[in-house]
Amino acid sequence: MAITDRPIKAVEATPKGVPQFIGRAYLAKRMLRANHHFMELAVIEKQALQLSPSDRALLADHLLQSLEDPAVLQSWLSESADRMAAYDRGDIEAREASVVVSDIRSSLSR
Repeated sequence: MAITDRPIKAVEATPKGVPQFIGRAYLAKRMLRANHHFMELAVIEKQALQLSPSDRALLADHLLQSLEDPAVLQSWLSESADRMAAYDRGDIEAREASVVVSDIRSSLSR
């Protein structure tokens, strides 16, 4: 579903303690801001869809990376370095990916 196909819904209520007529103005202002933001996203989406498949994939990768928590990423980098060091020392052995996937599937089907 394209961004422009998504319905816009007004779900905000008047803030507590704000007179109703002010609440309507507040809601209208918020909806205008949301609509402007929505239109910007629609333009960005339209432009992105005109990119080549490889450029879209690269853009998607960059966007997904921007959502990652740097602390989590650092933890995974540290974990992978520890595992590689353990493999290099002979503390752990490598396993075929197909065997690992098969083991996981077996354990999930129980």
